[in-house]
Amino acid sequence: KFEEAIENISYAIDMKPDIEQYWGQKMGYLLQLDRCEEVIECYNSAANYFEPTDYLSYLLAPAYMTLEEYDKTIEIYARLLHNIEPTLPIDALIIDKTPLNSLSYDQLMRANALYTFIGDSYHQMNNRQSAFNAYENALIFFPESAATLNNYAYFLAVDGIDLDKAEKMSETAIKAEPDNATYIDTYAWVLYKMGRYKDAKNWMEKVFSYDKNAQGINYEHYGDILYKLGDTKKAVQNWKKAKKIGGTSEFIDQKIKDEMIYE
Repeated sequence: KFEEAIENISYAIDMKPDIEQYWGQKMGYLLQLDRCEEVIECYNSAANYFEPTDYLSYLLAPAYMTLEEYDKTIEIYARLLHNIEPTLPIDALIIDKTPLNSLSYDQLMRANALYTFIGDSYHQMNNRQSAFNAYENALIFFPESAATLNNYAYFLAVDGIDLDKAEKMSETAIKAEPDNATYIDTYAWVLYKMGRYKDAKNWMEKVFSYDKNAQGINYEHYGDILYKLGDTKKAVQNWKKAKKIGGTSEFIDQKIKDEMIYE
C-alpha cells in the first residue's frame, strides 16, 4: 500500500523534516510506483534541510535511470564511487589495483554494484566500450557477481560479440541463482545469438515456468526464437503478447506487421 505509506511518511517529514531516513523512505515508496519526477523533487526538498548523504543518492540515481537521463545517472554513481576510492576511473579500465587492497568487504561489494550500474547506463547511451570497461572493473571487485555477469553477458549478446565469453558468464550467473528468470532469459538469448535455436527455446520456456508475470521482452525473445525455428504463427502471437505487456524492442511493430524479424 505505497500510496498510504507515502501519505503517512509525509506527515512524519512535516513534523521532523531534518530526519534523512524519513525522506529516504518516501523516495523508496515513490520509486516503487515509478513516480521518478517526484523522487527527484523529494531529494531536492530534503536538501533544503540538510546535506544529503550517499543514502539518498542511491535512491536518486535509479529515478534518473528510469527517466533515461543517463548522464545524470552516471554522474551520481561516479560520485558514490569516488567516495569509496577517489582514484577509481569511470569510463576506463582499472590499471593500478593497489588502492583496492585497503577497501573493506562492504566497499568492494558497493564498488561492484556501482560499476555494474555505470555499465548499464553507458550501454543505454550506446557507449559500448565504456560499458564493457565498467563491467570489467565491476568484476575486479567481485568476480562472482551474478548480476554483473548477467548484465555483461546480455549486452554482449545484444551486440553479437564475444558470444563464447557471454555464454560462460551467463552459465555462471545461472549456477549462482538457478531460479532467476532474468538470468535464464539472458542465457536463452545468448544461445539464440549463437544460432542454437532449439536450446534457446528450451531455456526460454523455463522463464515462463519460473516467472508467471514475465515481461514483454521475454515474449518478444520467445517469438524471435520460434520464428527462427520456422513457427511464424506462434512467433507473431508472442510478439503481440509482448507488445500488449510493454517493454519491448523498437522493432516490435514491424515484426508484427511484416511477420518477420528485424534486428
